Amino acid sequence: QKVKKLSDGIAALLKGNKVETFQGEASLQSATEVKVGGETLTGRFLLLATGTEPVKPAFIPFDGQSVITTDELFRLNDLPKRLLVIGGGVIGCEIACAFNLLGSEVTVVEMLAEILPLESAAAARTLRTVLEKRGIRFLLGTKVEKVEKAGAVRVTLSDGKLLEVDRLLAAIGRKVGVDRIGLAKVGVAIENGFVRVNERMETSVESVYAAGDLTGKTLLAHGASAEALCAVENIVGNETEMDYSSIPRVTYTIPEAAAVGARESELKTAGTAYKAGRFSYLANGMAMLHEETDGFAEVYVGTDDRLLGAVVVGAHASDMIQQAAIVIRNKLPAQGLIDTVFAHPAFCEILHEAAEDAHGMAIHKLGRR
Repeated sequence: QKVKKLSDGIAALLKGNKVETFQGEASLQSATEVKVGGETLTGRFLLLATGTEPVKPAFIPFDGQSVITTDELFRLNDLPKRLLVIGGGVIGCEIACAFNLLGSEVTVVEMLAEILPLESAAAARTLRTVLEKRGIRFLLGTKVEKVEKAGAVRVTLSDGKLLEVDRLLAAIGRKVGVDRIGLAKVGVAIENGFVRVNERMETSVESVYAAGDLTGKTLLAHGASAEALCAVENIVGNETEMDYSSIPRVTYTIPEAAAVGARESELKTAGTAYKAGRFSYLANGMAMLHEETDGFAEVYVGTDDRLLGAVVVGAHASDMIQQAAIVIRNKLPAQGLIDTVFAHPAFCEILHEAAEDAHGMAIHKLGRR
């Protein structure tokens, strides 16, 4: 009902803004023509936003019922007693958390040494510890070697162990996949499994733009929206370039994990001088009141006091990270976070004190520098 309400709201906005919509499967006829059903639509520009499809390894016998991807997951009518998730990335962790809370026995298999490999090790470790305490089993540094269906789903792992589960979900990435709309026909270039675009969201074909998952840039709804706005601005004649530096990256588990800007590993690899500031949920009054003390905030501040990046793991992380995003997007100094008066008690004080800690000024932290 909630999803339908949101969808109906979008439909009403389109109608209210006199946007003509056509329902059906589309195919590209040229760089300016799209065929929908028996009708051909023509325009000066095309904006592609067709999304992606899950990566499906050939050795896994997908059947849409017991061995599935996220495409089938939300059409299930029953709750699996035992669920195995292949992939400890954002999607895998979100699904594992949700089904664990619903009562499933959940196991996550991740071939790398830690979950959330694209985010900080501390954030990943903190989130995994919380989820493990809740009952989710993580098998790290482990590969799925074989999947068989014999009543239950039988899974052979790289360490020789055999698991039996009711359902297996593969969440190991996405790609453009099968070219159903005719990208090759009009010459739209694919690179590393995604449509290649420049900073203006232009594809390799003049007049054809792309936004959203099929560009492979963020794989986030708000990232897709920002890309679409950038594309439209350029289509109507404004010179706009996409800026990914301030787009928040959020894992919607409970608790949430969120980040924005540069990752600490990137700063180290680039040899960028920075100071890190950190503050724990344990020392925050609102977190104590709500009994949500798992987590921390961390910020990375450059030698010119520019905020380079931030990480928050814990309750309301998706809200708190937005404050850091605003500072980064507007190229403000970290001192701006320090000088701003934050309401007390409030979760957002955690980010405030992390910024203070980067300067050795955190009032509510022992051992100040």
